[in-house]
Amino acid sequence: MSALPITLPTAPAESAPISRHLRVVTEADAARAAADDEAGRRALVAALRWASRSAPRPVASGRSGAVQPPLVLTARGRAAVRVLVGLAASVLAILAGVAIGLVLRAAPVAGESVVVGSGDTLWSIAAAVPGTDVRDAVAQIVELNGLAGAQIHPGQVLVLPAP
Repeated sequence: MSALPITLPTAPAESAPISRHLRVVTEADAARAAADDEAGRRALVAALRWASRSAPRPVASGRSGAVQPPLVLTARGRAAVRVLVGLAASVLAILAGVAIGLVLRAAPVAGESVVVGSGDTLWSIAAAVPGTDVRDAVAQIVELNGLAGAQIHPGQVLVLPAP
């Protein structure tokens, strides 16, 4: 069995940008773009600010003396960040509202009436009556309200038993 020699490139080839909304800006690119528009002028300022740093950052490729140019977030990238932050804030606001609603939801007081909500069952309403066994509370609610069975409907008003 013979082995074929494999040669690896010594210098990495020019690669595509990391992502479409991030781009690597060199000082020459920024100077060329600065003449065209405001974004180019900002890129030039960022490149010059980066070039004035005293300690260069090494590139992951391991080449000695190589320095990584700064990443500039484009308008599309900034918009994506804004959307993500807004989405995260909305989710937190919704979760906070649900938590507050659950905390403020009061259990029905015995001897009073309750309006049946969507998804409520006779068992869940009876479980909220303090001081009684749930089975006994179900029987008492059925008797007090003259129900034929355990079937209830949203919007129906039920009288709860006193403890």
